[in-house]
Amino acid sequence: MRKLGSTRSLRAGRGTGNRALGRAVGAAVGLALVLSGCGTQVERAEIARAAGEVVTDAGTNPGTDVVTDPGAAGGGAVTAPGSVPVAPGSDPLVPGATPLPGTPATAAPGGGKTNPTTPTNSKPGVGAPQVATKSEIKLGHIGTYSGVLGAIFNGGREMTSVWASWVNLKGGLNGHPVRVITADDGGDPSRNLSLTRDLVENQGVVAFVGNITPLSLNGAKSYLEQKQIPIVGGDLTDVGWYQSPMFFPQGALIDGPLRGSAALAVKHGGKKVALLYCGEAAACYRARDLFQGDAVTKAGGELAYSAQVSLAQPDFTAECLQLRFRGIDALVATVDGNSLARIARDCKQQNVDVQYVSFALALVDSLRQSPHLDGLVGTTGLFPWMLRDKEAADYGAALARFGPRINTSGSTAAVWGSGLLLQAASRALPAGAVTSADILNGLYALKKETLGGLAPPLTFRKGQPAPQMLCWYTIALNKGVFSTPSGLKYTC
Repeated sequence: MRKLGSTRSLRAGRGTGNRALGRAVGAAVGLALVLSGCGTQVERAEIARAAGEVVTDAGTNPGTDVVTDPGAAGGGAVTAPGSVPVAPGSDPLVPGATPLPGTPATAAPGGGKTNPTTPTNSKPGVGAPQVATKSEIKLGHIGTYSGVLGAIFNGGREMTSVWASWVNLKGGLNGHPVRVITADDGGDPSRNLSLTRDLVENQGVVAFVGNITPLSLNGAKSYLEQKQIPIVGGDLTDVGWYQSPMFFPQGALIDGPLRGSAALAVKHGGKKVALLYCGEAAACYRARDLFQGDAVTKAGGELAYSAQVSLAQPDFTAECLQLRFRGIDALVATVDGNSLARIARDCKQQNVDVQYVSFALALVDSLRQSPHLDGLVGTTGLFPWMLRDKEAADYGAALARFGPRINTSGSTAAVWGSGLLLQAASRALPAGAVTSADILNGLYALKKETLGGLAPPLTFRKGQPAPQMLCWYTIALNKGVFSTPSGLKYTC
């Protein structure tokens, strides 16, 4: 059966504690996040060095006072209450500053072939910086950046800084500069509630943006509803995103991408479908329920094998042998990207040849380095994160300017789309101090908002959860290059 640029035969033929240092690094990363978000007159090289893995002069700048919560997982909330406002006409970051260490998000795949979705201009023109002269808006961002899922979601935390820097470069939210305070809940719902309360009651946060909390979303649900404080966009991997009037999703309900993955499995693999789902996240159990229900049969296939696995599982040989024994055509794996790569490795060792299918935040740029995942297809309810031009031109320009070495993923798209939603809701913010009610009113005013073409139409109604959307975009990996076969055309 024909695949997206690949066939099963082609795939088969491929063959073959230093605590002090830790606190310093954590503080330096937090400093880089906050400073790039609110803009300072600090030396640009200092900001760049603070974002690195090794810092020798952190804390030498007398103009900032970094405050961290040492009891939090991953350092807790980080803010810079003493940061210096941007001087009129100045640029929050000087072009050409030392890039962050790591793998370039747009690195050319093997053989020097350039990703076609990557802009060739590394210094996109963004026009003259605009000055945000009104009162500052404090925003919160909570993510699961430690624990078993922390590493694969870290792009979300980095993207928060990129978005804030870009917004401030463009004049803020209707003239209001933004300061984003980030926190790591470690995937613990009770910790999520504690951090939320602190950010609201002690640090003056009026809204949250782009939260990446697949294990802990509902920890602060009741509190946010009581205080009438919105979460504007996030990971969307929990159906809870569509069950609270204080949650404002910037994309589709997780059911859409999951049903889409079943459809792709049958279309590009065959009728006999298997599901491996993790035991750590609500989205994985949602996948189990949908696949054991009618998701596969409605796509014209049968669920021939289903098993729960762990994200910490080092070996998947037993599951691979089951795939071979049952003659599976396509495997849908609702696991993180690292686990997916291990599954493909172990199945290759057992001469198992299946069509791999993934979805949402499990799709990360680093998967293109896996030698056994060529031909992978996947779905997402967010705009495809590898796009850099046309509707995603600002996203590409912001990454090139403020985060050229971020390992992009569904998390980076989630945060950027969340930021766009907050920007759309901020078109009529008052000139004075901005409140949570002001942001809520802006959200309620949105009707069929598409975020410049990067989202299905979004509409919110006061006092009601967001209307559910069962839509998805398609993603493919061929010869080390991620692409979007249908572009920004989504299926519902």
